[in-house]
Amino acid sequence: MKKIISVTLLIVLTVLWTTSFANSERDKQLEVAYEGGIEENQEVAICTNPPYEKDVTLMEDKAMLPLRETLEYFGYDVIWNGQSQSVEIKKGAQWTAIQINKNAYFKNKMASHKLSSAPKIFEDKAFVPVEFFTDVLGLSLSLDQGRVKVEEGMVATVSGTIKELGMTDGKIDSITLTSDMDTEDIGNLTVVHISSVNTIINTSLEVGKKVEVITAPIMTMSLPPQRLGYVIY
Repeated sequence: MKKIISVTLLIVLTVLWTTSFANSERDKQLEVAYEGGIEENQEVAICTNPPYEKDVTLMEDKAMLPLRETLEYFGYDVIWNGQSQSVEIKKGAQWTAIQINKNAYFKNKMASHKLSSAPKIFEDKAFVPVEFFTDVLGLSLSLDQGRVKVEEGMVATVSGTIKELGMTDGKIDSITLTSDMDTEDIGNLTVVHISSVNTIINTSLEVGKKVEVITAPIMTMSLPPQRLGYVIY
């Protein structure tokens, strides 16, 4: 009987140690990702085409990408209507439309919502905020040393109200999100790390503000969980 108990205890301890080790290794990988970009974790994304890469264009302090150039790369039909200053976008069952200078976006005729900026015209091209491609069309978006990468793959997002701003040397390097400002439950929190080269901030960051975040597709197993933020809007 003692042998059976000893063997059982050994198995349980082995499983617990293995799980703890795996979690520790995963945390280390995420720490590396925070410091060196996202290349170490590319295998987690399921991609059917090479990514579209582009430096952002800043308009009124918002990071934006050219609409037609980006979407035609992924096989979307992009139809300009000069009379209404609008663009129709479709691919298979997907359909949406945007109107220049109108901050109202929707998915397949659902209720419209705002993003960080209205579509703009620059050098005879329509531009939209970078989050449009994930928020509206479900494309994966990440950053690599300040260069935006859009691709068909895994989408990871998190939303909430900013409960706390993390600061280092007077600069914000993380935000803590919650779905309930009145609770102190650590399980209700998510920490989003901000990188100077791998995070686009398309909104102001202040306690009590609701934000959406496009994040890396992995997170730590710690409490609260931690993620690397690519776009905050």
